[in-house]
Amino acid sequence: ATRFDVHRAIDDEESVIVDVRRESEYLGTEKRARRAGTIPGAVHVFWRDHLDETGAFRPPEAIRDLYRAKGVTPDRTVIGLSRRLPFGQHLHR
Repeated sequence: ATRFDVHRAIDDEESVIVDVRRESEYLGTEKRARRAGTIPGAVHVFWRDHLDETGAFRPPEAIRDLYRAKGVTPDRTVIGLSRRLPFGQHLHR
């Protein structure tokens, strides 16, 4: 997504921005990028929550439930927010 796409998504009920960074980065208490904090309205789903205790991906239904609980549903346009691409790829449907 471009910065223009992200800006439009902030006030768009049909879009959701998902921040997969550490909670401290999401909350702005840890600055690891040019700016601290997250984009207004973004929901937080830490990328490691996709994994089980062995480091393998959790079952698809468990991951879907994780996202549904945050309001991330298939009918919405999803924009992933991560400092590094590999973490954001967990959002790909």
